[in-house]
Amino acid sequence: IPVILYAGSMPGTGELMFEMPDDCIEFGKGFNGEPGILKVPVISADELAEIAVDYLVADMELKGGEEVCVMVGSRGSTTFMEIHIIFRKISLILKSKGIKIYDAAVDRFFCPQEMGGFAVTFLRLDSELKKYYDHPAYSPTYCKR
Repeated sequence: IPVILYAGSMPGTGELMFEMPDDCIEFGKGFNGEPGILKVPVISADELAEIAVDYLVADMELKGGEEVCVMVGSRGSTTFMEIHIIFRKISLILKSKGIKIYDAAVDRFFCPQEMGGFAVTFLRLDSELKKYYDHPAYSPTYCKR
């Protein structure tokens, strides 16, 4: 689920891709400005992580004892330290729910120019998916060994 704090700009023109109030954070908003699923006032990183995890756990109907892979990706101008702060809280929440993190990736995966925010992705694993997940993968922007 993407969590957007402010719009990115168009390469070449520098124009904002969409308008967004300064005092608002939007969950699920598309990078071109497509409407999201929830708007909240500016809140702490821990609170943002809680809302994102609660939404994903409910949507996926995750239960204690299950395993997931977690990706937290910057949306451009969000720093590595900030996305690691988000991941720290996500890991604590999942642990409290009895959901195990099999693997995690915290990095810049898809970065609209200058956009503020991050995206959280969960992949539910079972024994079949785990064997495929564990294979190496190489691409221009992602490498898993």
